[in-house]
Amino acid sequence: MEKKTDKNQIIGLVLIGLILIGFSWYNATYLSPEEAPVEVVAEKPADLPTAAAITQPELRPAPTDSNAVTFAETRHTLENDQIKMEFSTKGGMPVRAYLKEFKTYQDFSSGTEQPLTMIDENGYFAARLGNIQTGELNYQPSQNGNTLTMEAQTPEGAMVKWVYQLSDTGYDLNIQLEANGLTESGEKPTIIWNQIAMRHEKSLKTENMSTQVYYYRDNDYHTLSAGGSASKDKDQVKWVAYKQQFFSAILKFEDGFFDQAQMKSEQIEGDERFTKAFGSNLTAGTIQNGAYQARFSMFIGPNKHDILKDYEYDYYQIIDFGWGIFGWIGRGVIVRFFDWLDAYHLNYGIIILIMALAIKLVLLPFMFSSYKSMAKMRVLKPEMDEITEKYKDKDPMKKQQAVMELYQKAGVNPLAGCLPQLVQLPILIAMFRFFPASIELRQQKFLWADDLSSFDVIYAWDTYVPLLSDFYGNHISLFTVLMAISTLAYTMLNNQLQGTNTQFPQLKYIMYLMPVMLLFWFNSYASGLSYYYFIANITTFAQQFGIRGLIDEDAIHAKIQENKSKPKKKSRFAAALEAQMEKQKEAAPMNRRMKRNTDKN
Repeated sequence: MEKKTDKNQIIGLVLIGLILIGFSWYNATYLSPEEAPVEVVAEKPADLPTAAAITQPELRPAPTDSNAVTFAETRHTLENDQIKMEFSTKGGMPVRAYLKEFKTYQDFSSGTEQPLTMIDENGYFAARLGNIQTGELNYQPSQNGNTLTMEAQTPEGAMVKWVYQLSDTGYDLNIQLEANGLTESGEKPTIIWNQIAMRHEKSLKTENMSTQVYYYRDNDYHTLSAGGSASKDKDQVKWVAYKQQFFSAILKFEDGFFDQAQMKSEQIEGDERFTKAFGSNLTAGTIQNGAYQARFSMFIGPNKHDILKDYEYDYYQIIDFGWGIFGWIGRGVIVRFFDWLDAYHLNYGIIILIMALAIKLVLLPFMFSSYKSMAKMRVLKPEMDEITEKYKDKDPMKKQQAVMELYQKAGVNPLAGCLPQLVQLPILIAMFRFFPASIELRQQKFLWADDLSSFDVIYAWDTYVPLLSDFYGNHISLFTVLMAISTLAYTMLNNQLQGTNTQFPQLKYIMYLMPVMLLFWFNSYASGLSYYYFIANITTFAQQFGIRGLIDEDAIHAKIQENKSKPKKKSRFAAALEAQMEKQKEAAPMNRRMKRNTDKN
């Protein structure tokens, strides 16, 4: 008798297919990078929106008469081995910040030695103190080593002083603001901080998705939405961070909390040299007797875990290793193991290889248990087929009871083979988040890959191909191809070991579809991740063939037959399942009668 396909199975397959297609579209639209490199420049063209153009809250005040006096602007530099900053006497604010140890992707790929720019003239850092806008004043500078003092006097006689002190080493700028002779307007002193996020990485879309505002309140970090534009208004904020994929600027109020933080980010469209515009209005402290004094600190540097973990108030949380147990594994296990290997100054491709082998070695006992469980299921397959044939045209509930009875007599747990997958799932997800978030892999070469934190390319094309370019991209990543092929081979091997699933044979086709979908999902992702999964798959093959030689299926069969001859006490799970089946069986006739009565009415 020909077996009919259940319409619910068809609906399930269609829904799964739609989910896979939807995820691919999301990946291509929001996570996949633009392949063509573009020149990254320091200057922002005038026709693009700047931070001043961000809508409410107002992020840059309109100029007043206090700035009308002709003034000769001068620039002054504070510098250490890690960072170089320039300050302007016009507005008394930082106008340039370079990270000397890093380069943009464009600079890296072309071989030039341009430092990475974090702040340029489109940025704006000033204060609104009563009726005074400090960014409109002209300042007199004085410098002593890495301490720069900017002083200005308003036409009304008020005095404003900024003191900037750059640390002798590292990425910290200490800021002190003092003012006297202020007219109280009832409005709280407000720091106005705008910044344009410039493109630094090979993958524009991945960097864009990682570029967002973070802030710290209630002893925890929070974020604005990563996609598109977003805004929030929060109180009692300790710090605000303008975070990009691998670099951040973090402003902290040292004398307490920002009473109110109006934060906003806007997507910059139409120019691939930039990602987002950030803006914040941050109320800090109070004016007392016409005087104001406040201390701030600004971190401008890399999102490196071993640097940020030394700061108070959890700066390291801006590195997105995932939430919950995934973040705990990422920070507590993966990062520590990676840093330990990194101390030996190995090539990062070798480090990833060692990590893959080590993790597979840790999971080996679980794999052995899984393989042994699959061997038991293979031994029972002839009896399972007999049950399927016996009950194929009868009550499926009786079939399930017969299967459970067989498992119980044989002493087999059908779920034991799932344990390794459950154990390694958090590790797989933690690794998925680790590679694109680890600055250590940034611009590190291995074999044909020029950047393990981004996609590798063995072939690329410029022509736009509908659907293909949208979902796959305009390049081929060899590491992704190798990973997908090895995943397909692993799936085929598993199906051979487990045998055909007679209850849900359609799952086989879904499992074969997954490696194909991986080609689309991972083609524009970090090449280090695809390389890691490829090595993990190859290692799994070796382990399975090794375990296969250690397991005697004839001995397992004899043991199962011995178990079947012994009296067995039902487990709680089996008893509960059997009781539930009996209830469903008893309820079935009543349900049919109710349905007939309903149809008659």
